[in-house]
Amino acid sequence: MSDRAIVRDIGFLKKERTRLINRLHAKFVDAGITTVKKADLKTEKNRIDCLAMLAGSIGKGANRLFQLLKIIEGQLVEIEEDQIKALKENELTPFVMSVPGVGPMTA
Repeated sequence: MSDRAIVRDIGFLKKERTRLINRLHAKFVDAGITTVKKADLKTEKNRIDCLAMLAGSIGKGANRLFQLLKIIEGQLVEIEEDQIKALKENELTPFVMSVPGVGPMTA
């Protein structure tokens, strides 16, 4: 996989993750639960704790979103590992990353 494709896929997966978190948050708002914030839904552990608050069809819909988030996050971990591997294989990476403000995505 080319370096550009890896960066493009990471960007896509991060946007999808954000979109799913926003939709999951909307489920809580639909249920009248306003104490759950989007930041509370960023980690799997917190999501599990929050999902216990929902029941019925809203709970089922939230659980489907939760499952999709798990898949997206798994793919994100996998592709970030590919990115690290690609960075290690390129001999110019240490020089490029020595520039202040340049991280793995830019390198």
